[in-house]
Amino acid sequence: MKKLLLLFFTFLSINFVFSQTSCADLEPICGEIAPSGSIIGLPSLGSPGCLGSAPNPNWYVIKFEEASSNPAIFDLHQGNNPPLYNNTDIDFICWGPFTQTQIQSGTACNSLYDFPSTTIPNNIVDCSYSASATEQITIPNISSPNSYYILLITNFSGQAGSFVLTPFSTNPAVMPQANCAVVCGVDLGPTSTSIYPNPPAINTVTICGGTTTQTLHCNFQNPPANQNTLAYQWYLNGVLQPALTTKSVTVNQAGTWKVVVTRPGCNNPSEDSVIINFGSNPTAVTPPTQVGAAGECNPVFNLTSLIPSIVAPANPSTVTVTFYTDEFFLSPITNPSNYSVSTDTMVYFVVENVCGTIDSSFMLDVNCVNNATAIGNSICSGTNGQLTFSGPANATVTFTEGSNTYNVTLNASGTFVWTTPGVLTSNTTYTITNVAAGTPVVNTPLNNTVTITVTQQPTMTSFTGTTSICNGSSTNLTFVGTPNTIVTYSDGTSTLTTPLDATGNGSVTVTPTASTTYTLSGIATTGTPVCTNTATGSVTITVNIPPVAGTDGSTTVCETSAAVIDLYSLITGEQA
Repeated sequence: MKKLLLLFFTFLSINFVFSQTSCADLEPICGEIAPSGSIIGLPSLGSPGCLGSAPNPNWYVIKFEEASSNPAIFDLHQGNNPPLYNNTDIDFICWGPFTQTQIQSGTACNSLYDFPSTTIPNNIVDCSYSASATEQITIPNISSPNSYYILLITNFSGQAGSFVLTPFSTNPAVMPQANCAVVCGVDLGPTSTSIYPNPPAINTVTICGGTTTQTLHCNFQNPPANQNTLAYQWYLNGVLQPALTTKSVTVNQAGTWKVVVTRPGCNNPSEDSVIINFGSNPTAVTPPTQVGAAGECNPVFNLTSLIPSIVAPANPSTVTVTFYTDEFFLSPITNPSNYSVSTDTMVYFVVENVCGTIDSSFMLDVNCVNNATAIGNSICSGTNGQLTFSGPANATVTFTEGSNTYNVTLNASGTFVWTTPGVLTSNTTYTITNVAAGTPVVNTPLNNTVTITVTQQPTMTSFTGTTSICNGSSTNLTFVGTPNTIVTYSDGTSTLTTPLDATGNGSVTVTPTASTTYTLSGIATTGTPVCTNTATGSVTITVNIPPVAGTDGSTTVCETSAAVIDLYSLITGEQA
């Protein structure tokens, strides 16, 4: 909203800037213009509303910025008897309310009841077709802010003259005020054809990237023809800058810049302001490692207290500093003034201002003298696991697993190996909750976790192969089981092994010379620890021996075998 010193009309001539003889030429009503000749000689627009005819039309638009339950009342009179102007017939009709979009797009002119159609909802707010030279226009109430009303004034008399429109109210303080900004207002902008957003009433513009100047343009909402020759006044933080008198100025000082200018046809000056800041990209000073209090295993750090030193020499109020737990800046620390950790922790932060961002990180060092840790071993499923504890000498360490609570006492070297009371079949995590050490005993709460990793026992799923081959032929033994394992089997004479791949499949090509039974004996993992399991199953391959042709008068051979046939012996019965 632009500040204007005059917000209601005081006087209006029928010739306001130019003749507005159609709705498309709506002229905003505001200001004071000396009376001039009335429009004559134009045909009637018809008979909208109460008007029996509408000759010599003039179209205007009135804007009310604020809603009001009080009526807006205006006196309208016309004549050729100055200074009274009240001796020739004048009529009017007023429609509304309309929105700014309807006015600017022109759709309001197509939404006037009975002009030309009565199918449009009746939006006539007042109308008079009397023979009087004096009329009174009443807009009952302003139901919504930023409401627009279209006023058609007609010169029924057809005589030369002038008309006057003035506000009427027995109590001017309660009469709704029309907004003169649509006529007299100005907006500051970065170019001669663009303005800063409105609202807000005063914009804040920050110039980044090392730029040290900004050009400000004073743009009229209803530009006069002589706008470049008007007297402009420019102020910085309320102080007049006498050297700046043009429509556009280039400034190199930060602060609140204001322009003041009076548009021709307006009673008082209009003004607009903008706050200009010259900025640069933020900088960050990475804090050194923050060390917790000695012996405190869950220290509390006040990260907020580091902000002034991080952003120095900038004023902390001009930037935003956000702390994060991850290097991807996805998990902000919700309470940086009271941030507690139990292990050495990296903190990531982002410094942001209107010109950009910068990030860095620093370490929080937990200086926990009375601390206890443990290392869990890796075991095969179905066996006992172990935790190897380290901490202060002779300390008592308390740890939990589920609802179970355990206590162990470290030896003089500060170690202890604890074996699980039962076998484990899956990964099991333990939480160290307290260490009691020293004389007198100091209990230090902890939240350290340790896991015993359990590897599942491998198994065989299937063991298959061709059951019958001819002597000299080869076949495959196929193994299926736990991926990435080693299978052990026997051919009755030797112990053999073969690996299963990542899909759990393996294959071995064999060429037995006699019928052979291959028997599984075990399967083992290849990692650490090596977990073994027995495996059962066997494949028997029968080897068929081809007969020698001619020995008995009949010859039988395998389809895939070769045989030597002694034709001489077959014919003579003698051996060659």
